[in-house]
Amino acid sequence: MVAHEMGHNFNGVHDGTTGMILSPTVSVTNTWSTGSKATINTQIASQSSCLDACSSQTCNRVQNVLLSGITAQGFTLDWTHSTENLYTIKIREVGSDTFLQELTTINNHLVVTPVGFEICKKYDVFVYNECGSQGLSAPQRILFQGLTSQGCAEFASNKSVTWPGGTISMTDKSLNAGTWHWDFGNGQTSTLQNPSVTYTDPGFYNVTLTVNNGVHSMVKNELIKVLPHMPIPFETSSGGDFESNTNLFSSEAIEGTVNLWQSGTSNYVLATQGNAWKTILNGDILQVTGKCALYSPKFDFSQYASSTLHFDIGMETVYCNAPFAVQLQYSTDQGVTWTRLGSAPDFYNGGPGEFCEIASLKFFQINMGGHSIKTICIKVLTSVF
Repeated sequence: MVAHEMGHNFNGVHDGTTGMILSPTVSVTNTWSTGSKATINTQIASQSSCLDACSSQTCNRVQNVLLSGITAQGFTLDWTHSTENLYTIKIREVGSDTFLQELTTINNHLVVTPVGFEICKKYDVFVYNECGSQGLSAPQRILFQGLTSQGCAEFASNKSVTWPGGTISMTDKSLNAGTWHWDFGNGQTSTLQNPSVTYTDPGFYNVTLTVNNGVHSMVKNELIKVLPHMPIPFETSSGGDFESNTNLFSSEAIEGTVNLWQSGTSNYVLATQGNAWKTILNGDILQVTGKCALYSPKFDFSQYASSTLHFDIGMETVYCNAPFAVQLQYSTDQGVTWTRLGSAPDFYNGGPGEFCEIASLKFFQINMGGHSIKTICIKVLTSVF
């Protein structure tokens, strides 16, 4: 309405078919005087509130939110009352997309006991004003951790992939722990704070750490992947197609926290007709810096005088070798040390933008040695920078 009436001040007329809608054509033939301009400028500067009718109202945030009184079952929330007098609360575990609880209230003091709330876990709390047709305000957000004084189990392994006979070291990262009980998923246990365990059989193993005589436990499902020995030749029917048996391969992050390797069918760039191992199956690689590796089974070459490895590689890059690179490496000591296989200076060593033809570049017919190599493990190392 305000804009409609202003249009009449600029010689606007009603549309020919109605007396309510302004014609899209406005003819201005006069120029405002200097005095009129000065008067209008003063009004706009000193009475800007008259324009509020033309703009949406702000739904203000809740103020002075305080979280206190954390127990094993929940916590207490307080905040300053707002004119809306209606609030929405949402609680979820950090890293989850699912909320444990969502509630609407007229109170500004609440004892919240979400179903599934636990000690030691970390939580996200969001507090909103409810503003009617305008919806929710921007949230006030609080991150906190459940009770830790009783002890909270946490741990890490030095690696997550090995082969039969491989040893894994565990590092305790618990809070307020005085006793430790480890279950490595293979029938072995330990009460040491930082133990090591040797896995003899292939498979994927859960690892559990319990602290302070059962007060709290942490379970990491399929943390350890023990890859099998496979016979030579490693034919497609035996899993050499990288498609039919994903338990023969595994991957992990080596530097950084992002493991790019995924197994499945891709319908994105470099689409596959069946299953494959690919760095991000159906999306772009994140802008991170790190290294991750895809590991093969263990192979015994002792009965062969020499061996040859054949494979193709496909990549989508900004430059011919960037912003990521790939190396093929092998190990003869259960993955303790690794050696790069083959040489391709343009691919390995070229800088961003330098000339190299990745489309025609393939590593093939690489001689992997004679009787001196008894058993080897292979990994494809991907670097992102």
